[in-house]
Amino acid sequence: MSKKMDCIWSLPRFYKRVISLVIDALFVCLAFVFAYWARLGEFSNVMNGPILSTLAGAVIVTLLANTRLGLYRAVLRYLTFHAFTAILLGGVVSAISITSFAYFFNSAIPRTVPIIYFPFFIILRPLHEQSI
Repeated sequence: MSKKMDCIWSLPRFYKRVISLVIDALFVCLAFVFAYWARLGEFSNVMNGPILSTLAGAVIVTLLANTRLGLYRAVLRYLTFHAFTAILLGGVVSAISITSFAYFFNSAIPRTVPIIYFPFFIILRPLHEQSI
């Protein structure tokens, strides 16, 4: 396994950050879809324009918030209290951005989806920290 990951470990810092941002964007989308599914029990209406606009806005705000919180600066080998509080704050900002963009774009997102989204985001986030 270590030999397979050597190509990633040897990349410059910039490319590692880009990979980290892409993985984080995918996890935000995954957490949102899981939250939507957990609330409604189906994926029927998740791919319409206003909901996708809400999700795109939430991804951008989440990536910016996590960048400002310093989650992409260094490799986190251990989950410290500071990193955990930054992850929690990033999750709160992300959930609030979903609520704000849903109102702004007039999306048909139930009000409980951001509340359900928050635990999914927090659960997926440490997986991301261990991947890169």
